[in-house]
Amino acid sequence: MTRTARALLIGALLMTPACGPKTIAPPGAASWELRGSVETVSASTLEVRHKSGRIVPVEIDGATEFVGNGGRDARGTVAAGMRVTVRVETRTSGGYRACMVRVFD
Repeated sequence: MTRTARALLIGALLMTPACGPKTIAPPGAASWELRGSVETVSASTLEVRHKSGRIVPVEIDGATEFVGNGGRDARGTVAAGMRVTVRVETRTSGGYRACMVRVFD
């Protein structure tokens, strides 16, 4: 491998995001997935800590689906420290909205 090719490869690898949360949905994508643990939960917001340490706030509303083990409704069981997978949509006005929250006990 030539020196120039090696430098380009290293540069490309350094610019590639590591295992961090996807903060912007890919072009044309309606939603993306966030995995982590619940930091805080309120009637309108769920804050999820990704393994990178970043806390991502997502809005929750009446249309947000909560699913627990066995497919049961888990809306009232979400608490700090629980592991979750959240299907998130990026709002055109900014911010994120949770479409579905899967809770792992």
